[in-house]
Amino acid sequence: MLSDIAFNQLDQLPALSPATPKLIELANSITASPKELLDIVKTDPILAGKILALVNSAYFSLPERIYSLNRAIILLGINTIKNIALSSSLVNALGTTEQNQYFNNTELWKHMLAVGITSKILAQKSKINKQEIEHYFIAGLLHDIGDILMIKLYPNEFYNLIAEAKENEFSISELSRDKYNTTANIIGAKASKLWKLPDPLCEVIEFSRKPQKDSSKLTKTVYISDKICRKLEIGFTCDKSDLDISDSDLESLNLQPDDLLSIQELIEVEMEKASVFIE
Repeated sequence: MLSDIAFNQLDQLPALSPATPKLIELANSITASPKELLDIVKTDPILAGKILALVNSAYFSLPERIYSLNRAIILLGINTIKNIALSSSLVNALGTTEQNQYFNNTELWKHMLAVGITSKILAQKSKINKQEIEHYFIAGLLHDIGDILMIKLYPNEFYNLIAEAKENEFSISELSRDKYNTTANIIGAKASKLWKLPDPLCEVIEFSRKPQKDSSKLTKTVYISDKICRKLEIGFTCDKSDLDISDSDLESLNLQPDDLLSIQELIEVEMEKASVFIE
């Protein structure tokens, strides 16, 4: 049963890069130094190469090409590089799953990328501190890792949920809760806590489909971004329930209805720039 997944079932979770646990520990530290980050990334040449590819992508549009990680850290800052390193490592670990008539792996990552982009746009519109903006992108990018874990751990059950949700226009989360006493968000949250991901990211993964009253602004932003992207049918969107964005949702982010009008075009432009994150 899906509800039987336990906190000690580490052997069932996808293996992470050896550098990832150290990156996660560093991501949770407010006293981390650029040298510590550099020393960890250097132990994983594939990750180092991915970071440099991202730094030199259209997403950041830096005026010069960057050839060293040290230079990248100086230009973008340690927090941004930590986010890039952490997300790259998790995307690499979670990126490959089987595909069939019910599920398309590429389209799911496309949806997650769109939510990351939309979260960043909404954060900018609600005047979030510039130093925090990339946190919103990464949180949106990783918000549905529970779906990927369900496919890896319980493929038949998840495919059945997708088929039934599509046929009857049910909420896949509610359907999963009724049938198996758990949801992709809960499984993703358990895994993220086992991996010791930063607490704000764990909260997003657990509550991105149903924020609590005391949920953070980060979680609420990803929640609204997910609704927008599902409504626009960007990527894998089997769940078309609960797509309305209320005035209270907007008020929680200090946004107005007009702020949403120009978002679709911005998402399309920014997704092309950010596609390197999921390649």
